[in-house]
Amino acid sequence: MARPEKIRLGDLLVKEGLISSVVLESALAEQKKTGRRLGRVLVDSMLVTEEAIAKALAHQLNLLPLVLGRASEEELSRRPSSGKWSAREHLAHLARHHQVMIIRLYRIRNEERPQLERYSAEQDPEWMSWSQMSVPEILKRLRELRAALGADVSGLSE
Repeated sequence: MARPEKIRLGDLLVKEGLISSVVLESALAEQKKTGRRLGRVLVDSMLVTEEAIAKALAHQLNLLPLVLGRASEEELSRRPSSGKWSAREHLAHLARHHQVMIIRLYRIRNEERPQLERYSAEQDPEWMSWSQMSVPEILKRLRELRAALGADVSGLSE
C-alpha cells in the first residue's frame, strides 16, 4: 500500500485562500523557531482568526477518502512489521477518542469537579469492539461524533 498523503493545516488554509504561500512559509519558519503550533502562530500574528482555523480543521475529515486512497479493508487492517497499530486501528482510536471527549465535556458541564483520568485505549473496556469495526463503520461513526463534538465545543462559553 502506498503511504497516504498528509493533508496539512497550512496547505488547507492556502487552498481556501485564507493565507498566501508566502505567509505560510513565514509562519512555518516562526513555528520551527518557537515550537508553537502553526495555527497558534497564525492567530497570534493576526493573520487568520481562530474561527478560520477551527473551520479548516473541521474540514480535514472530509479529506479522509483522499488520504486513504483506494486502499482495501485488508490493507488498512494490516499492521506494520513493527507490530504497531494498523491504519484501521488508528481511525478507530480517533473515533473512540471523539466519543470519550463528548463524555468528558458532558461531565465538565454537569459535575462540580470531575476527575478526568488520562485516556488509554489499552485500559478502555470498549476499545476492543471499536478496534474490530470495519473501516466504513468507523468512518461513519467518526463523522457523526465529529459533528456532535463540534456542536458541543461551539456551545461552550469562554
